[in-house]
Amino acid sequence: MKVSTREQAWQEVSKIFPTDYEKDEAESAKAGYDIYRHPTLNYYNRICDLGNRLEVLTGQYGNTVTNIWIEEPKKSVEDRILEELALIRKELQAIRSKEFTKNFKCERVDGKVRKVPT
Repeated sequence: MKVSTREQAWQEVSKIFPTDYEKDEAESAKAGYDIYRHPTLNYYNRICDLGNRLEVLTGQYGNTVTNIWIEEPKKSVEDRILEELALIRKELQAIRSKEFTKNFKCERVDGKVRKVPT
């Protein structure tokens, strides 16, 4: 199964694994990735968060495996360029703001802070 966001992946998990679950801290530490289980039901049923997919194991011995792959849609070249330009514009605005404020000092007049040229 493929979805495009983590949120969608967890929604799919709730359809397959319709009970409450919580993170198994001890097993997660051993495995190096997050493992979720129901605290009292079948020990073999679990959800493994492997980053790019959620692996859902169900059945008497966890022998039914469903992988939910998370594949974010690829952005077009134009979209990536526009995002990069937006970041550059933001950086330039920050630089301009610093240059502007560098030539001024703040002083309090009548309880208000004002910028005054240095």
